[in-house]
Amino acid sequence: MGQSLLPRLKLFLRFLTVILVISMSARLAFLILFRAEAVRTDFGAIALSVVAGLRFDLAAFALCFLPVLVIFSLPRLPVAVKVPVWGFTLLLHFLFFAVTVGDLVFYSISHRRSAAEFFAIFASAKDLWAFVSGSALYLIVGIPIGMAPFYLLYRRQVQQELPRAKLTHSLALAVGLIFISIIAIRGGLQGRPLNVTHAFVVGDYFLGNVTLNPIFAALKLAYTGDTLPVNRAQGKLTLGEVRQLVAGDGETFPRDDYAFYRETHPAGNALRKNVVIFIMESWSAADLGHFGNAHKATPNFDAIAGDAVSFSAAYALGNRSITAIPTVASSITGMFGKPYTTSSYANNKQRGMGTIFGEQGYASYFVTGYKAGAQGFSTYMRVAGFDKIITRETLGLGPEKSDGVWGIYDHFTFEKLHEILEAETKPFVAVVPSLHPHHPYKLPADYAERDYYKNIARAPHFNALRYSDFALGRFFELARRSRYFKDTVFVITADHTYTQNGVLNKYRIPLVFYAPGFLKAEKRDYLASQLDILPSLLDILHLKTAHASMGKSLWRKGGSPWAVIDLDGSMGYLRYPYGILANREGMAGTYDMIHDPDFSRDLGVEKRSAAEERSLEWFSYMNFVSDSIGKNRIAP
Repeated sequence: MGQSLLPRLKLFLRFLTVILVISMSARLAFLILFRAEAVRTDFGAIALSVVAGLRFDLAAFALCFLPVLVIFSLPRLPVAVKVPVWGFTLLLHFLFFAVTVGDLVFYSISHRRSAAEFFAIFASAKDLWAFVSGSALYLIVGIPIGMAPFYLLYRRQVQQELPRAKLTHSLALAVGLIFISIIAIRGGLQGRPLNVTHAFVVGDYFLGNVTLNPIFAALKLAYTGDTLPVNRAQGKLTLGEVRQLVAGDGETFPRDDYAFYRETHPAGNALRKNVVIFIMESWSAADLGHFGNAHKATPNFDAIAGDAVSFSAAYALGNRSITAIPTVASSITGMFGKPYTTSSYANNKQRGMGTIFGEQGYASYFVTGYKAGAQGFSTYMRVAGFDKIITRETLGLGPEKSDGVWGIYDHFTFEKLHEILEAETKPFVAVVPSLHPHHPYKLPADYAERDYYKNIARAPHFNALRYSDFALGRFFELARRSRYFKDTVFVITADHTYTQNGVLNKYRIPLVFYAPGFLKAEKRDYLASQLDILPSLLDILHLKTAHASMGKSLWRKGGSPWAVIDLDGSMGYLRYPYGILANREGMAGTYDMIHDPDFSRDLGVEKRSAAEERSLEWFSYMNFVSDSIGKNRIAP
């Protein structure tokens, strides 16, 4: 038995060693390259996060290589089988290496792991085919070149024949490999299988990312996919109690089979004011002068925010643009990193902002410099009821006004937006995502302050941030002279943050409601999120309508303020003074939001009652969210 199986075991051990070297080298590189983001820097925490990563590396290896190991366990590999099997094995090595290194590159640009983004981009066969066909030459040339080093590494094994094994020995080896691989994929023999949230072993968000293996994260997300979290054991609040989390003043819920569907009963007459919502790309609250940043990169926004209702504790639901769109336009929450727009539920019946305002006689616009179809934005906005979708192709602007990477420069898009709104004769609602600041931070050649910042950390980002603020200022310079300005509520927020340390700062974004003469300027520390934008607008405009928002009005008089954040593998529920992190199965930690915004010290034991209270609320809320989405019962 040993003479036939030992060469196979040596080969499998060689496979494992190579993959572990790739994974651990990438982990150490991640730690070194991005160490400035760590909150905990003590050696024990760092060492534990690195060593704990082996658990995820073993799981990733088993997930990827189990089929190959089983095939090599066969009694004999005919030449007709051996060649394609080795080709596939070398391709697996290359893809494992490419995705692992690619994740480092992606994080250096976006400061988030690439797993969820990958599946968002290739959410459909059409999108995948577009990538493959558009990159055919690079794939044809690049894949063989990428496989070549691994061929040289295994050249002797490729050329040698494995000794013939007895069928019984081969079967025993295959069964043993499957059994061991299942244990590795589960992360051990514990009750719950390994999950992304198990990477956060020391309570530090950055070190949790050090522990995580990007291959495991990507495959785990692909497997869980559209699975919605339901936990009846830990979420026992009644429907009425959950509705108290979202109910606005005077709202009624006409149907118990639609948990969030409700009708407004405003005290006054409807105010026929326009609405324009700017979703600024990668605007972190911590980077803005209005919230205390010393670089003063956003003078136009700072001036606007000083004359607006500004929320200093507002949070993005997720950390990518594709999550922000349904949250803002439809007040629909996320699902552990799975974007709603690319899920199988995206076409569920709902009451989006375009539909609601359209019933009130409004024209509805989605205006962006992105190309049509980018991340499913334009398609989803039609589901949300927007009837005028204007993208890079239909803005009427030439290629000389494009950055050549993402789309039309923001100040051109915003000037065109002003022209469109000025010409509109009906009241209107418009959602406008910006493109900048965004890597590679290409700015217009004639923009006067391209190099305003030089000798500061993240100078390219702050220069691009200043440009996007310039574009915003240019729009308001035009808008203030327009006929629509005095009858418009402007909302300025962000899709997500960029390169911030600590859990809360990674999700804290600007949120201001600007309507001089209508809304009195005020800075509020009320907990807010993107989910709250739609119900807040319905409230302050006194619209008599029906909606199914999963957030609450920021102007309601009753109820406690709260917010949710989606950390891909877990979700956070924020309600002063504590925040909790939870995964699909249960609690992952309780933290002091005020004194520990980095979420570095779990208070679960000493604050058990607070933890249980928050857990009860969050799981109950998510149970009804899951039922609403999974059963297509968001709105009738």
